[in-house]
Parts: sequence; C-alpha cells; structure tokens
Amino acid sequence: FDGDNHTINATLSSSDKSIALFSYITSEASISNLTLTGSVKCTSSANNLGCGGFVGNLANISGKTAKLTNLVNEASITGNTQRAAGILSYCQGRIIISNCVNRGAIKSPSSLYVGGIMGTLVSAPTNIVDAFQILECSNYGTLTCSTKDTARKGGMIGYTGAGAFHIVISHYELGGYDAVGLDQVTAKGGSIKITDLR
Repeated sequence: FDGDNHTINATLSSSDKSIALFSYITSEASISNLTLTGSVKCTSSANNLGCGGFVGNLANISGKTAKLTNLVNEASITGNTQRAAGILSYCQGRIIISNCVNRGAIKSPSSLYVGGIMGTLVSAPTNIVDAFQILECSNYGTLTCSTKDTARKGGMIGYTGAGAFHIVISHYELGGYDAVGLDQVTAKGGSIKITDLR
C-alpha cells in the first residue's frame, strides 16, 4: 500500500485483538508514504496483541520481509494491552522499518511494553542476519506504561522477546528514551547492533 504522501485523520476505538490502521499484515506486506493523525484506542485488555498507529500485528511468512517506509504517526495511542507503539505494535516476522517517525503520545496505563516505533518483537525467525532493521527512524512522542520501570519503554522497541534474533538499529533519535526497553535477545545468542545515535 502506497499512501502517496496523504494524511489520514482517523478515530479508531475497538476491543479487537489488534487495533491499528492496518490491524493485521504478513511479512509479504509493504506500507509507505502515509501520515496518521487522530487517535487509536484499545478498549479491552482480553487477549490483545496490541495497539499501534499503523500496524497491530505482523505475522511471519518464511523467507519474506515486510517493509514499513516513510510513515509518520501523529495520532495519540491509548492502549489497554500488553504492548503499544507508534508504528508497529506486535512483530512476529522479518521486517525493515525505515524513515518512520512517531510524534504521538503513547499512553498505555495497563501495558507492559511501549515503544516509539515497535512495541514487542517475539516469536520471529531466529539466527538470520539483519532480519529486523530499524533505519533512519525517530521518536518524539512521550511514552507511558503501567510500570515506572523505564526498562520497559524504548524509543525504538519496547521489548525484544527471548530468542536468537539479530536486530539492526541505525541513524535514529530517541526522544530521551533508551533505544530498546527490555532486552532478552542477547542472552539467547542474538544481537542488537546500534549505530549512529543522534
């Protein structure tokens, strides 16, 4: 989907499993050139994957890599789930996120993990070099979650699940937060390569 640099002003409020402009995509998808304003709100905490600006849940298809490019979230995100994020809430597949910006406030009083760009990375392909890349992205929004533990909030990613994932984060601005909140990747033989902090 190419948004052709348009802006969508949306008011999304739902108790569905994934809440976002695109609630569910696979790793074959490509979304680009779009700005989101307005608000996204999850109204139920039951079995939810998350609340995101553009994508709620990314599911894996072997050998495929999703691309999210030139996306700007200015919408407020109010989660009632385990994770919330400005661009992608719940990632289970290979992805390249590039030139994306979150400017919206992400307020999720009952969420455990909040990320400016991505909420949670779990259950994804392991031991693949550069399978997950966040390039030239920035977070300027405030991040609020259910715990005062800042390790659960990340300017780029809120939480990386236990697995041998290999993540590249390059050329980014964090808005005063760490790049990754809670990291369980490196302990499982994975890696997070962070370069060119701005």
